[in-house]
Amino acid sequence: LAASADLVQIKHIHDDSNAPSSAARSASRSKQILRGEFLSLVEQLQRDCAFASSTSEWVEHPAFRRILEMGSAAIPLLIEVLDEPGEWVVALMRITGEDPAGQDAWGHRSRMAKAWRRWAEQRRRDGLAS
Repeated sequence: LAASADLVQIKHIHDDSNAPSSAARSASRSKQILRGEFLSLVEQLQRDCAFASSTSEWVEHPAFRRILEMGSAAIPLLIEVLDEPGEWVVALMRITGEDPAGQDAWGHRSRMAKAWRRWAEQRRRDGLAS
C-alpha cells in the first residue's frame, strides 16, 4: 500500500496541468525563431535599402521576398514595425490581398499605419488574427 501511495504521489508531481504542453512550448519556440528571423530581415532591408529611391528596390530585395514567404505568420510582426523605415504596408498588402487604408491614404505613412492597426485589431476581435 505504501508503494502504491508513492506511485500516486510521483504521478501527481509529474502531472502538472498548469505546465505548458510540449506542443505549446514548441509553438512558442517556433514563434521566437520566426520573430528572430523577421527582425534580422528587417535590419538587412533597412541597411541595404536605406537610400533606395523607389519602392521596387525594397520589394525586389531577397529579404523582402523572404518576409512575403512567411505569409500570414509575418502579419503581426509587420504591424509592429509599421512606424520604422520600410515598405511594410506593401508587404501587408501583398500577403493579405487587402488595402484597409484605401488609395486616398497612399503616400501618407501615418494614415496607412493607423488603418492597418485598426484592421489588425478588428481581426483580433473577430478571432481571425494570425
